Amino acid sequence: MELKGKTVLITGASKGLGKELSLGFAAEGCNLILNSRGKDSLERVAEECKRMGVFCETFAGDITENRTIDSLSEISKRKGLDILVNNAGMIIIQPVEKNTEKDIADIFSLNVFAQIKITQKLLPFLKSKKEAQIINIVSNSGLEGRSNMSLYCSTKFALKGYTDSLRKEVTKYGIKVLGVYPGGIRTNLFDEIKDYNMSGFMDPKEIARIVVEACKLSKNASVDDLLINRTNK
Repeated sequence: MELKGKTVLITGASKGLGKELSLGFAAEGCNLILNSRGKDSLERVAEECKRMGVFCETFAGDITENRTIDSLSEISKRKGLDILVNNAGMIIIQPVEKNTEKDIADIFSLNVFAQIKITQKLLPFLKSKKEAQIINIVSNSGLEGRSNMSLYCSTKFALKGYTDSLRKEVTKYGIKVLGVYPGGIRTNLFDEIKDYNMSGFMDPKEIARIVVEACKLSKNASVDDLLINRTNK
């Protein structure tokens, strides 16, 4: 796909990998629709993107809320969405017995249900494009279980299953579905986890660059899964 002039919606775009994806697609000449809960940080990312000469519209809102999904859907249809990047997510690291009902509801609402709902909302429009892409930022935690990460791994396993199944359904409409499975990345995902050691984690700029490059393939070629591991694990 020729990226210049395409319109990309990115959730969780204000920090970390979402920010670097925004800047990466902007550098390719893509117009952007950016979403996150933090309005100020989102606007700062948008300003950086606009300086590259592209259109950038923001919508600050919680992607787990239907009103946010509805608003993003309206903007996406008006701007002619070509690529959907489901990037927003959260992590909980603690022993199984400490997981509360709220923990379970919160992490599944963001990591799974929100991704499914916005994809479902935009799918009829993307089908009409004849050539479109859906990118789900999963995690290599969706490939193996990990101690103290039962909820996070569960959501990522669920998202992998959804990604794989969705791909089989929509390929006949010219829609590519890319599942991205990175190892540890230096992002704000771990901000609320006290003393979490991110030494040796990967640079989000590098991950973003790989994802953007994968989107450039012609309609006759597709990268289905991107597994990006740390070499120093």
